[in-house]
Amino acid sequence: MENLFDLKAIIFDLDDTLLDTTQLLIPIRHSPLFLQTISMPLPLMEGAAQTLQALSQKFNLYLLTQGKPEYQSLKVKNTGIEYFFNKIYFVNPELSQTKEEFFLKIMTENDLQANYVMSIGNRTLTDIGPAKKIGLKTCWFAYGEHLNEAPLSDFEKADHVVYNHSQLLNLFMV
Repeated sequence: MENLFDLKAIIFDLDDTLLDTTQLLIPIRHSPLFLQTISMPLPLMEGAAQTLQALSQKFNLYLLTQGKPEYQSLKVKNTGIEYFFNKIYFVNPELSQTKEEFFLKIMTENDLQANYVMSIGNRTLTDIGPAKKIGLKTCWFAYGEHLNEAPLSDFEKADHVVYNHSQLLNLFMV
């Protein structure tokens, strides 16, 4: 197994990686209850707080989340996780922004080299493929509404796969 302690930084996705949106928010996404729910304290996925606590002691953490920035910002604020991250980035698909361009932005702004950075997220299409394209290490957090989305090519297959935060911590042997 590769030595993940060579890593300098980890870029986390939010939805269905740290916050269980499949169970909590997806069923109500088209109702007024959605905005009300994300405006109140939100529970993290089981083990997510421990994962962030442990990994923030060893690595620089960045959050890269995609969706309406006002909604994503509320989710971040109401999970109480902002203090774990060196910086938080919001990808706005309504402005045709992509995670790939933000991976590059994170690398540039924080003087990081791709082979020392890992992307952890639940979507091969947005969290794994684009990260691998620019040379990042990848970990697919296999959970949630996109669980059955198969990689479109071998290139979108993650370097590591975990199904929960306990497995993620074990990956880093923390």
